[in-house]
Amino acid sequence: MDGQVTPVYQLRVWEEDGWWLARVISASQNADPAPLNALTQARSLARIESMGRDLIATILDAAEETFQIDVQFILPDDASDHVCEAKAARAWLDSAQELWLERSAGAARALAGKGYSLRETATLLGLSHQRVDQLLVDHVGEVRSNIVLVESRSWHLPGPPVPSDVDALLVIRRNSAERGTAATSPVDTWVKLLRDRFTALFLAEESRSPGPSDAAECECVNADQA
Repeated sequence: MDGQVTPVYQLRVWEEDGWWLARVISASQNADPAPLNALTQARSLARIESMGRDLIATILDAAEETFQIDVQFILPDDASDHVCEAKAARAWLDSAQELWLERSAGAARALAGKGYSLRETATLLGLSHQRVDQLLVDHVGEVRSNIVLVESRSWHLPGPPVPSDVDALLVIRRNSAERGTAATSPVDTWVKLLRDRFTALFLAEESRSPGPSDAAECECVNADQA
């Protein structure tokens, strides 16, 4: 599988008459379409994912390690909203932690390269010198992740004035299934388009807002291009 993206199958899971059912509803472009529309069931939600994996493996006559699954749970609207918000918050937390570690280690290496001492670096980053030392050891030679930052500043929104210390930060993270592989999509072009739309959104809000108008500033930093 070297140099290849692992096939991904999407399972739709829902509850019906005391059973949990799973149907294979889609597959990535590089996947064998044979399992599409295949259906399995289990008495407990805890078992349905393993049943889905076993179903696909049986149809493909392949080991479960040769493919991935993406499970989509169908729940009542109110429950689905809460689950979606909780999972989105967790994804943000994980990305933020990864980004903080990556950028802190990068800053520590840069400061060390300029001749700053460990304690001086720690003071500048607001960390303990022990934490800085750990970052320098754990992240030596690490390649920057597929995270893009889009930051917009200096705009006016309707309603009460926005505090001057409030910024907007949009973090874009490439799908984990594609990370570390040769990307075929024009990521840079897509990021530029998103950045332009992001800026235009706040410029449009400015034009509808009373009071002075400052030009929105937008900065985009692509972690892959560092």
